[in-house]
Amino acid sequence: MVDDDDDVSAKEFAQSHEGLIHLLRTIDKEGGEMSTHKLLEAMDNWGYHGQHMIRIAEKEGFIEREVGVEPGPGQFDPMYNILTSKGKKLLSRLNIEEEHDDKK
Repeated sequence: MVDDDDDVSAKEFAQSHEGLIHLLRTIDKEGGEMSTHKLLEAMDNWGYHGQHMIRIAEKEGFIEREVGVEPGPGQFDPMYNILTSKGKKLLSRLNIEEEHDDKK
């Protein structure tokens, strides 16, 4: 997707990947780690699209997914979505570019 060697800016990447950026920013607002249940609820996206965005973010290395604490009886293992350094770097680059554009 976005590498240091790419000619695409973080802003251009964000424009064509709005759902992914929304997902990353949602996790970032919660301190960089968020359960899947809470993430989908915060994004108001319970359908296929929300789960698909999580899979893309993981596949591209923007987040890592880890099993959380033991669930209660009859519950699924909670999964936590954690921003990676690559995800944090993308958001940082995007914020810098947006700040720069605001100053113009």
